[in-house]
Amino acid sequence: MKKAFFILILFSSFSCIAQLNFFSIKNISRDSLSFPIFSCTNNNVSDKINSLLQLTELHLLNGYEKHDIFEIVSQVSDNLIVGKTDLHYQIFTNSSKVLSLKFDEADLIGTTHYWTSYYTFNSGNGDLITLKDLFTTTGYEKFRRIALEKQLAKFRKVFSYNPKALVGDTSFYIDIIKNSDYSEFYISGETIILDGNNYLVKEDRLLSQVNLISKINYKEIKTLLNDYGKAILLQNGNIKAYHSHSLSQLMVGYIDTFPIVMLLNTDRTNYLSGVYAYLKNGVGIPLHGYYLQGNNIHLVEEKDQIKIADIYATLTDGLVEGSWQNNTGKKYHLKAINK
Repeated sequence: MKKAFFILILFSSFSCIAQLNFFSIKNISRDSLSFPIFSCTNNNVSDKINSLLQLTELHLLNGYEKHDIFEIVSQVSDNLIVGKTDLHYQIFTNSSKVLSLKFDEADLIGTTHYWTSYYTFNSGNGDLITLKDLFTTTGYEKFRRIALEKQLAKFRKVFSYNPKALVGDTSFYIDIIKNSDYSEFYISGETIILDGNNYLVKEDRLLSQVNLISKINYKEIKTLLNDYGKAILLQNGNIKAYHSHSLSQLMVGYIDTFPIVMLLNTDRTNYLSGVYAYLKNGVGIPLHGYYLQGNNIHLVEEKDQIKIADIYATLTDGLVEGSWQNNTGKKYHLKAINK
């Protein structure tokens, strides 16, 4: 009886571990660079997450590298690293509902820059989650006011010790906080954690006293959430059924007959940026452009600051469809959709 009880306890422990770590992680590293490759029982979900992270952070899909997965964004020339010098990740939540992580990064292009990138995914379907996805329309505006109050209070508290120590202008920082899109966040249990450290210039960011982290608990915002938000923060419900409506999702499709994956993002000024890769070589190709009128967009593909091609397309509900045209006038049909 005791043996059976011990086996039951042991099995329960393994079950808890499995639930806490829904995704298996393979770490790839080189010098001061490290990157996770996720896997789970649903390959479509893990492939979607991996492709988005690799395109965004590495501009190279895993399996297509000649030397290592960092070779595009971190190159060694005359014993000096050009590009990313540091890349380290941290997993905050790894469950059957949410995968939430960050990358602490630095690059050297003339001078050193530091920043942190955050990603939170729906573990059921691989969608990238934005905070706007989790609230009702009016609830999100109220959430923004709560977040603003918390971040401004944290900022003023952190720098009250010696405001003259700031390199950046205080009013400039306050304006940035007020216009934040709250993309630098992660989810841990029933709490949303906002990181304001990316607002800071390098010198202020490196101050030991700086920690612009704000926390918002489920109880503070439960009346503002939609069903998706409640399912995410309470870690229950059929997460797979909920989808993000933000632009920044992985899209799959074709240019002519060649399979591609694509990412696009926009800002408040309707400027567009992104990257795509042909699945025949997996190398990320940067894009930038803007909205023309309505849902019509123009994207430019460049190499070494020389235009290679134009993309004219419509962008509607996660679908990009139009034409890709190179400098010689050759034109091909383009279509990519978020699945």
